[in-house]
Amino acid sequence: MESLTTKFIGFIYLTKNIKNNKIYIGQRRFSNNKRKDYNYLGSGVLITKSIKKYGRHCFERVTLKLCTTLEELNNYEIHFIQLYNSCDPQIGYNLYPGGCFSKLRSDEFKKQMSYIKQKQYSDNMVKRSRLNHTIETRTRLSEIAKERFSDKTNHPNYGKKSSEETIEKLRHAATGKKASDSTRHKMSISHTGKKLGSDYATPEWRSKQSEIQKSVVRVNTKTTYVLDDSYNLLYMGSTNSVCLTFSLNKGTLKDKLKKNNIIEYKGYIITRDLKAIEKWDGVLPTMTGNTVPFINIK
Repeated sequence: MESLTTKFIGFIYLTKNIKNNKIYIGQRRFSNNKRKDYNYLGSGVLITKSIKKYGRHCFERVTLKLCTTLEELNNYEIHFIQLYNSCDPQIGYNLYPGGCFSKLRSDEFKKQMSYIKQKQYSDNMVKRSRLNHTIETRTRLSEIAKERFSDKTNHPNYGKKSSEETIEKLRHAATGKKASDSTRHKMSISHTGKKLGSDYATPEWRSKQSEIQKSVVRVNTKTTYVLDDSYNLLYMGSTNSVCLTFSLNKGTLKDKLKKNNIIEYKGYIITRDLKAIEKWDGVLPTMTGNTVPFINIK
């Protein structure tokens, strides 16, 4: 008598969860291990998780069709998945419309895969799986990764530029998150002794940036501006450099600038707010004694 494995190459099966009545349809090619063929329930992502959750005793399998060719296996798998509508998440565990060599993925398949990935991250499944590694394993994996990416061109994202949409998503995901004390300590150790930008800032780049910075005129509250009586800018720089250049008393100048937006000191008009000069009428209030008048520029 001719055996099934001689005449047929495989079969289409239906696996049912007797707890929730969900089904899974797949194809199986006969192997040399008959026991394994007999006990096979499926290897899809969702059916595998469900078997792990409920246990094998909660599932039963029936054979729908014996097939003689690979083409029959693929065609009948697609046929039965459509017939039973097992790609519907309320009905079955199938994520794929069937046919092991088909390149098409349905919109429902893409949506379900997206949902699964999002749930994995929301449930912190990836993080938990990493924490299951021993310290020795994590150390070894870390060393392997460091060696692999010692040459930055080996990194899969080298030379790629993220789109504005991706950058915005990453920014939104990171907003409000704060690194733990342990993470901050590790980051501090990893940066100890390193010079910022040493990996990419070449001497030519640094020289170019230096020239650019020299040509930039910065207007901020930390810069002190010295003008003559015609409001022509004579000098701009730090308070220390102003005092050295014009032989002024640093303590006196700082004290005066704390109290006033604009002062007249030793024949010079001095301010830290260059825009206030535009609103000033040039008249300082006359006061007796050594008191410096307070000028409120609005």
